[in-house]
Amino acid sequence: MLGSFNSNDIWAVVERELTTILRNNGSTPNELEPDTRLGEIGISSLDLAELISNLEDAFGVDPFAAKVPITSIVTIDQLCAAYASLLDSTTAPGDMLDAELRALRAQ
Repeated sequence: MLGSFNSNDIWAVVERELTTILRNNGSTPNELEPDTRLGEIGISSLDLAELISNLEDAFGVDPFAAKVPITSIVTIDQLCAAYASLLDSTTAPGDMLDAELRALRAQ
């Protein structure tokens, strides 16, 4: 549900999805840190596409559709911030109708 995620929730979901992808690739992920670069942990462009798809399912939003260029994302923290900025903007009082429309489109 839109607006029900705080930064800790976003981090937990991103970390879980990244860990799953890395394990599926046969990697044993080290502890992930906010400043960890996605390329440093072996995330390929195909892995990134899978990650974004999984995160869209989890959060019900896609910040890369219009708000954030995917090429600007280098670290895990930047990835989390992209989702946080979109989720925060959908909870603003003036954006409630927009949030409802996005939720309907996601169904």
